[in-house]
Amino acid sequence: MTIDFRPGDIFCTVNPSKILGKGIDLIERLRTPTSEGQYTHAGIMISPHRTYESLWTVKSQNLWEGYEGKQIIMGRFKEMNTVKYMQGMEKVLPYKGKLYPFPRLLLFLLLPITVKYMAPSRFFGLGFFADVVCSELAGMFCKYAGMEGFRQFRGLMPAHLANRIKRWEAIETIFEGVLA
Repeated sequence: MTIDFRPGDIFCTVNPSKILGKGIDLIERLRTPTSEGQYTHAGIMISPHRTYESLWTVKSQNLWEGYEGKQIIMGRFKEMNTVKYMQGMEKVLPYKGKLYPFPRLLLFLLLPITVKYMAPSRFFGLGFFADVVCSELAGMFCKYAGMEGFRQFRGLMPAHLANRIKRWEAIETIFEGVLA
């Protein structure tokens, strides 16, 4: 089966890190018990085979090497074009190499409202930590690529992004299933 993934597609899957993935899963289940809890990670496609995402660091990797055999949902903004893709990437590329902002996960759990307004890694990370988690990075890309409904990307969780991929008219679900 050939799937036509393109730059600017957004995806949700299971976080490949057992520790980080289980932490995100716990937070999602506590915060949004009716959401698409199977998805604990999100990212952006930058080519038909490469991703841009926040794992232990913000980096690019081969989609199949990272997620073959995993459940994945992939969405495409119906109005995506080269200009919109470049506008979104311009905002997220500076995060490349930054460490995952673990303190934000605690905010998601303990003080959920604060994640929409605070990014402690921005102030206390000394430039080493990103100030967005994986799904917020994807949401930031969407906002600056001009996707409707992404004005507020802080606080966006992978399950919320998966729900948008499935249900929003502006986003076409181009694949959902096990990546093989």
